[in-house]
Amino acid sequence: MENKQREAKIKAFLEEECGLKDFCLENMVADASVRKYFRVLKKDGTTAVLMDDESPYTRIREFVKIDELLRSVGVLAPKIYAQKVDEGFLLLEDFGNKDVASALDGKNDAEVLKPAVDALLTIYKNTKRPDYIRDMDKAFIIKDFCLFLNWYMPLALGKCLSAAQREKFLSLIDELLPMSSKVPASLVMWDYHVNNVMLPSYDKRYGIIDFQDAMWGPSLYDLASLIEDERRDISPEVAQKLKEYFFANIEGVEREDFEDAYAFLALLRHMRVIGRFTTLITVSQKPHYAQYVPHALELLKKTLTYPKFAKLKAWLDEVLPEEKRCVPQPKNITKAFVLAAGRGVRMGELTESLPKPLIEVNGKALIDYNFDKLKETGIKDVVVNVCYKGELIKKHLEKQKEFNIQFSEEAEALETGGGIKNALHLMGQNAFFAMNSDTLWIDKGFKPAMRQMLDEWDDNKYDILLLLHPMNQIFGDNGKGIGNYRVNEDGKLERNVNKEEGYPYWFTGVSIVHPRVFKDSPNGKFSLRDLFDKAQEKGRLGFVVNDGILFHVGIPEAVKEAEQKLLALAC
Repeated sequence: MENKQREAKIKAFLEEECGLKDFCLENMVADASVRKYFRVLKKDGTTAVLMDDESPYTRIREFVKIDELLRSVGVLAPKIYAQKVDEGFLLLEDFGNKDVASALDGKNDAEVLKPAVDALLTIYKNTKRPDYIRDMDKAFIIKDFCLFLNWYMPLALGKCLSAAQREKFLSLIDELLPMSSKVPASLVMWDYHVNNVMLPSYDKRYGIIDFQDAMWGPSLYDLASLIEDERRDISPEVAQKLKEYFFANIEGVEREDFEDAYAFLALLRHMRVIGRFTTLITVSQKPHYAQYVPHALELLKKTLTYPKFAKLKAWLDEVLPEEKRCVPQPKNITKAFVLAAGRGVRMGELTESLPKPLIEVNGKALIDYNFDKLKETGIKDVVVNVCYKGELIKKHLEKQKEFNIQFSEEAEALETGGGIKNALHLMGQNAFFAMNSDTLWIDKGFKPAMRQMLDEWDDNKYDILLLLHPMNQIFGDNGKGIGNYRVNEDGKLERNVNKEEGYPYWFTGVSIVHPRVFKDSPNGKFSLRDLFDKAQEKGRLGFVVNDGILFHVGIPEAVKEAEQKLLALAC
């Protein structure tokens, strides 16, 4: 939605639903999520807070219900003055600017944090499971451990983890998982940290905010979040003192069970947050989160000394030794080349009036599926080559406002290699993505395929990296079932030069290419495949195997098959 449209909706909500006439809005501190907060400054000098959440996954309804629950048990949560949940708006009581983080000075930390622990104890003792919140169950916990496994570890290592390594990590976590249920379940606030606990001037109680993601699960997760905060240096002595205080004020839990549960949930917290910081740095492009990673890694290191984590610690020390546990940095791949110059002769009459990239599958042009994947990967600078009916493609791509698009015009189609070489001056000195415009796919793996390619890419190791796909998961035009590549005993790729059987992988049309591979390449028309062979001969051709469903739309029948399959998957 355009900003002006959203601004108009905010204005209408405040005027029509809240009855405000003279007011102004002040931006508040940004949230790590897509939610936005504004302080509403009224004419009479009073204030309120506007929560604006236009995400399709908004949990504002849950926020309203949990707010009522917290207030009913004596926890200070903001009053809700007005709401329009269908549009993602709430007008809330303003607790002011002072949070617990601002009151910590390294000397009074235990005293400042104790009332926040008291609020957790109130929640622990007085809430019963509501029917409108999710369970913090095994699947959810594993998913959050995977933020560390799938996002942080590959960037720290500079390469993808093997399937065996991933399976081992998950098996180790599965062995430890029963530790989490050694304490009774209660309401878990989930984002309970010192920036979300406020110090209102009019009440001795602390004000709790940002709880729409609350779940029902092991309560000690919130305690670990509060006293082992990755964004604050709270001393181990203070953390231990507050942990002891919590334990002394609950009943029916044995000491060993308490320690086990706390250790496991601290482990979850730190691994999850390190993984989340990684996505914020590399995907959301919020680099300021990098400053918190070293402390988060120190907290994780301390947690891993818990005796029952010995096997996990040994595995991590082997796979991800301490010297590799660094601040994650995004790869320097920021550009893409989309091949859109060809007519697509095999499409027959479908390309008589349209270039192939504009043929629609389920009402969406093929080339737009490419741009969806580029957006997901964080690529904004794109070069598109055009030839046959190129003006139509240029006009069509005017709607792609989020991208910086340049066009490379060809008097005659130069094929895949020649087309890129012709525009190499636009691509810079770093590696870039290259994409055909007749392939679309659905990611089903642990991480989007192009993100896995970024993880695997190594400038020193590869000249080209291919995205491959298993032959049995391809729909449409699949080359009569004959694959393009296989992996030899040395783990290297071999191309199927003679169109033989026994090659299980298909090249998807997506690759990462370094400009240096074009050195000594011919001018004019040539295939990018020639450069694949060149990289293969030098042992510098890498690959990632995609886990998903691929649609190769090269012939009219493939368009119909892709549409039918996509509709079936949507049902």
